[in-house]
Amino acid sequence: MPYFLLACAGSLGPVTTKVMSILKLASNGLTGPLPSKIQSCSVIDLSNNQFSGGVSLSKWSANLRTLDLSHNNLSGTIDNASLVQLFQLNALNLSSNQLSGSISPQLLASPSITELVLSHNQFQGPIPNPSTATTLPLSLLDLSYNHLSGGIPDSLGSYLKLVVLNLSTNQLEGTIPGRLSNLVQLQLLDLSKNLLSGLIPAKLSSQLESLNVSGNNLSGTVPSNLAIFSNSSFYPGNPNLLFPNAPSDAPGSGVQVTLGNSHKQVKIALKIGLIVGITLGAVFIAALTLVIYFCKMLKPSMKPPVTKSVDQDTKPNTDVGVVVEQPDVPSSVPRGSVKGALAPPKARSDIKRDALDLQKSGESPMRTKWRTGGTPSDDDGSVSAEHPMVLKVKSPDRLAGDLFFLDATLLFTAEDLSQAPAEVLGRSNHGTSYKATLDNGHVLTVKWLREGLARNKKEFTREAKRFGGIKHPNVVSLRGYYWGPREHEKLLLSDFISTGSLAHHLYERTGRRHPILTWEQRLQVAVGVASGLACLHNKHGVAHGNLKANNVFLQGPQLTARVSDYSLHRLMTVAGTANQILNAGALGYRSPELAATRKPKPSLVADVYALGVILLELLTGRGAGDIMSANSGAVDLPDWVRLVVKESRPVDCFDTALVGLHREQEPPKSMHEVLTIALSCMTPQASRPTVKCILDQLVALTDA
Repeated sequence: MPYFLLACAGSLGPVTTKVMSILKLASNGLTGPLPSKIQSCSVIDLSNNQFSGGVSLSKWSANLRTLDLSHNNLSGTIDNASLVQLFQLNALNLSSNQLSGSISPQLLASPSITELVLSHNQFQGPIPNPSTATTLPLSLLDLSYNHLSGGIPDSLGSYLKLVVLNLSTNQLEGTIPGRLSNLVQLQLLDLSKNLLSGLIPAKLSSQLESLNVSGNNLSGTVPSNLAIFSNSSFYPGNPNLLFPNAPSDAPGSGVQVTLGNSHKQVKIALKIGLIVGITLGAVFIAALTLVIYFCKMLKPSMKPPVTKSVDQDTKPNTDVGVVVEQPDVPSSVPRGSVKGALAPPKARSDIKRDALDLQKSGESPMRTKWRTGGTPSDDDGSVSAEHPMVLKVKSPDRLAGDLFFLDATLLFTAEDLSQAPAEVLGRSNHGTSYKATLDNGHVLTVKWLREGLARNKKEFTREAKRFGGIKHPNVVSLRGYYWGPREHEKLLLSDFISTGSLAHHLYERTGRRHPILTWEQRLQVAVGVASGLACLHNKHGVAHGNLKANNVFLQGPQLTARVSDYSLHRLMTVAGTANQILNAGALGYRSPELAATRKPKPSLVADVYALGVILLELLTGRGAGDIMSANSGAVDLPDWVRLVVKESRPVDCFDTALVGLHREQEPPKSMHEVLTIALSCMTPQASRPTVKCILDQLVALTDA
């Protein structure tokens, strides 16, 4: 029995079986003390029950890797000696209990623990200051909402793998250690609601995505690299902290000088000037629009209008490795044109017109000509499925920009790239993707970024070097990039994967070219996606930011899952990042906190939400953007699954290709377990599991 998932109540006695690897009894109303003995388990989740008493784990499995005892009534001090003997423990969550006493230095000095969550307890005393010469693996430390006192130890600056540090709502005093600037992977820092004073360190991590130092007594000026954060990151509190964009009634925002009547007159003059300027601008734009319109009306037409079109049931072009996104199509349209599904191939005349539009708009400097696998006549408005449309792209001029490689195994020139035959794969909110075949036979995916999307060259180069060239079997690496002299000449280079995306394999209905994925294959895909994401989060400290089925490719006969297009938001402007997040919302992958934030930023926890949505897609065979009907009206995929599960009908949400049209086949037990994991990924932000925890659970299912 490798996995134990049960709904029960009452107390829990010793668990002595030696063949169980996962024990999950969360949210069951269990009472009494913790079991005195649990053998063999590597993952134990007893959270959200009513266990009481102390924490003594001396007879628990030495193989334990993940332990979650959060949201119980545990009290007293921790038996640190029993915890220290758990040499393989990676993740420990004791939050939301009534534990007290001091925190053992041995916990923070553990050579195995990567995630330590002790928030919402009654721990007292200083934060331990372990002295160790080795780099510790801790990536998440949450000690918030306790009664900790003293200063923030300098030694926290030696946890170089820290991604999340939360010490809020304690009684910490003194200054913020300058050594925290050593935490280059830090993405979340919360020191709010303490008694801290002094200056904010000037060189905190450039990777910070969330910062909160409000509710302290800090002074001085907010460092320029932190000025991107909103006022709520610094106020209320900190009356002597100067911040140029602080609200007018916030302490530390400076004194407002009243200029009397002359000031009012200046404001009136500015308003009048603004109104006049807007009016003149609108008149100019209207006149320019009329001129352009009449010029086009007077210009002779180059080709008679085409009236033929491709039917929605046309077979998808399975020769391309990227699914075409349709971000402007409402999610209520039928399958075949819904977001995330394969778009049918365009009529030949439409593609030719697109090629001309690309030239005119400057989206690509390449001169484009079309060709097909057959020789239909010029007035034929459709394309045979036996002769899929291909765009052959050639550049007449030598590219004058710079070609940068992030992998030493690649070597070619910009001219080689410009002369490579290319096929249009699809368009997304980032731009247009091509399949380019070099003379040496190497095949690349070339993503041509939309104009105005890329950051300045210095920032673009720094970020590309940081996450480019990542080596992992479940990640499609960024191999290089091209930076041209013109605004629209920004290209990203990665390996081409011909077997298509996960969306292609899941959503393909008519004219299916690939076999339906079995449950075993889907489970392996889930492990692959989680493994690739864990590499990005834990090893490189970066969020994916755009995780979806279209960005998961299945490579080779084993259908190895590989995540692509990771961390592109780090290369983009603020507007480009916002557009990407909006697109993720339209496709169904955006987490609720991103939707509720005025200035959303990709984050690790938002990636976990998107991973949960992909798990639901694997279970249901439905797209994240699909709209289903329910008693409460139209709902999206996550809400529909929640409703079905709440009504105790989980089998009704499973893909009929796996359980039969009438769901007469008994689903594998692991499908129910993956459903539980998926729903845990979509809990509120603070209670979502980490990718490492999810990966451990999925791997345990495949080993069963």
